[in-house]
Amino acid sequence: MLTVIIGNFLPPENAPAVMAVVFQNGPQEEGERIFQPLLDLKPVVNTTSMLAYTDLNLMFNKTPRGVKDRHLFGGANFTLPLDPKDATEISSLFWSKLAADPSLEKSSLSFEYHPTNKIREVKLADTAFVNRGQYSTISFTMNWTDEEKDGDARALSKMIGGYIAKKIGWKGDSFSDGSGTYLNYISRFFLESCNPNQLSVYKSRFLLTH
Repeated sequence: MLTVIIGNFLPPENAPAVMAVVFQNGPQEEGERIFQPLLDLKPVVNTTSMLAYTDLNLMFNKTPRGVKDRHLFGGANFTLPLDPKDATEISSLFWSKLAADPSLEKSSLSFEYHPTNKIREVKLADTAFVNRGQYSTISFTMNWTDEEKDGDARALSKMIGGYIAKKIGWKGDSFSDGSGTYLNYISRFFLESCNPNQLSVYKSRFLLTH
C-alpha cells in the first residue's frame, strides 16, 4: 500500500512537501525491496521501520486537536496508470490555493493506492461496501480554526474534488464496477453508492451479537 500526501509540513516553517506513507504486511527486507524506487530518491526524512499494526493505526492520531480546530474530509478517485504531469498539476493547484489562504495552510491531499484485484473478486451485491472498482482513492482534509472560514473550506474541497474527477477520475459503469464514492465520507450520495439492504442485514447481526 502506498499513500502520497501533499501538504505543508516540512520543518521548521511548514514548507510545502511530499510525504510517502508505505505499508507492506511482511518482512522488512521484502518491504524495502518493493519500495526501493522510493528509497532511491533519498528522502529528506526516512522513518520506515517495522511496526505493530496497532502502532501503525495510531500514527496520525498522536497529536491532540485544539478546541478551535475544524476539519472537513472530502474524497475523489483516480485511475491508473497515473500520469505524473496530472499529479503535478493537481498538487500545484492545491498548494497554490493554500498559499492564497493561509488559514487553510494545514490542509492536505492524499493519493491512496492499494491493489484492488482481490476485493473486486466479490460481487458488488454481496456486501454493503460497493466502492470496489478499477480505481484508487484521493482524500483531502481541510484544516482551519476560524469558523468564519467554514464556507471557504467547503468551497475549496468541492472545487478540488470536481477538478480531480474531471481530470483523472474514473468514468466507469457504477452498476458493474463499483460506485466511485468512498463511503467514509457520508453525503447525499450515500444511498446511491451502497447496498442498503445488505447493510441492514449486517447491522442487525451486529446488534444481536453486541
